[in-house]
Amino acid sequence: MLPIRAARAPAIAAESAALVSALRIAALSAPRARHLRISSFCEPSPTVTTTSPERYEELARVMRSEPLDFIGVDYAVDNREVEATILPLARERGIGVLVYLPFGRTRLWARVKGREVPEWAAELDAHTWAQFFLKFVVAHPAVTVATPATSSVEHMIDDLGAAVGRLPDEAMRRRMAEHVAALPG
Repeated sequence: MLPIRAARAPAIAAESAALVSALRIAALSAPRARHLRISSFCEPSPTVTTTSPERYEELARVMRSEPLDFIGVDYAVDNREVEATILPLARERGIGVLVYLPFGRTRLWARVKGREVPEWAAELDAHTWAQFFLKFVVAHPAVTVATPATSSVEHMIDDLGAAVGRLPDEAMRRRMAEHVAALPG
């Protein structure tokens, strides 16, 4: 399967539904394409992708009007704005969710620098902050996949550790979010 990406469309607000429809027809008629992915929209990205909350209302409108396979959003334990509308809508409509920035760019690393993972994280088999952050994200019932993005083999191996062991339930996810929110930074 080849990922399909749309060309940038600066005036996408008025044409987003038509653009998605046209892209779907073109992309899915390609011999190796099976899915069309759209994220919220951003300039100056060469794709129709963003992590910009200002564009989430527009993304929700497109999600309601078009038969999308996947969306991509910014989501992290300290950045949960998509929990209000985008994630429930994706779940309701059967749209896959690709999470960008599960570490909050570098925000989360700055907040936890020099701090140990809380002892209770062992209940989730989370032994590092990377595993703690990733388990929070992938445990959301609407999330399909997270992209931690690293060029370090050591970090990749650590990230893969989040796939081992237990995932947090909703009560534990609240505890995780409260813990991070209480950290200075």
